[in-house]
Amino acid sequence: MLRQTAAKAFALVLCLMMIFGLSHPAKADDTFFQRMHTGQGLFVSQRKKEQKPQTALVSKVLNKLSLGKFIQRGVASYYGVGDGFQGARTSSGRRFNTYAAMCAHRYLPFGTIIRIVNLKNGLSTTCQIWDRGPFNSRILDMSWAVKQLLKAGGTVSVAIYRV
Repeated sequence: MLRQTAAKAFALVLCLMMIFGLSHPAKADDTFFQRMHTGQGLFVSQRKKEQKPQTALVSKVLNKLSLGKFIQRGVASYYGVGDGFQGARTSSGRRFNTYAAMCAHRYLPFGTIIRIVNLKNGLSTTCQIWDRGPFNSRILDMSWAVKQLLKAGGTVSVAIYRV
């Protein structure tokens, strides 16, 4: 009796495998079979995908965008809200507007258009260099508007590209 039910169950499994095309040997690109042969279950590999670092997301975004020439990578901060800079003259002679896409950099020429990429979340925006600074360990001072577009806090890790 037990042998007959086992034989029927085995025959049923074979029929189902043939119907759904699961009887072929594993192909090189068949990830389901690769996971089964390496001892990883379906759920284990899904957990690994969810635990990827954010730098993988950022590298995908950076590869998809035509960013231009890489200039610098480091920490950026923002200025112009409540510190008296609104409406003041910048180093280039223009008036600072915290609600416009303006940035300060130590050596890039005034009027240079750059793309700033937030390395934590992959968001990017463009702005123009109209001021000099920052005069500390940071690489860029952004206006408040740029900070909001990048969804950044007080300081943020960024990459700068010349457009």
